[in-house]
Amino acid sequence: MTKPAGKFGCGGAAYVSSKAAVIGATKHTALRFAGTQIRCNVICPSTIVTPMVKQTDPSTLDRDMMMQMAKHADLKVQPCMPEDVANVLLFLASDESRSITGQTIVCDFGSTL
Repeated sequence: MTKPAGKFGCGGAAYVSSKAAVIGATKHTALRFAGTQIRCNVICPSTIVTPMVKQTDPSTLDRDMMMQMAKHADLKVQPCMPEDVANVLLFLASDESRSITGQTIVCDFGSTL
């Protein structure tokens, strides 16, 4: 899993670069194993409601960076719960998704459209 930061550039340079690298490695792996029934996809969830997120103190965040990131997300859209991402994972692990490989799937209720 990676964050939409890898697709949209939201966040610090090292964070965005590492997420984009995961997307690139996913596409490479999918291409390498195409036709072998080995699939590789990446899920990019937006904010997921976890204990870590709940404990974040907004006053400690870089306000300028948060304002730039907000340009790429509709903050009125509900955040993902862990179960939302798990359901996407279950689908990708199932035979119903057997034709899907090398894809970047954003799981965020449309907040980054």
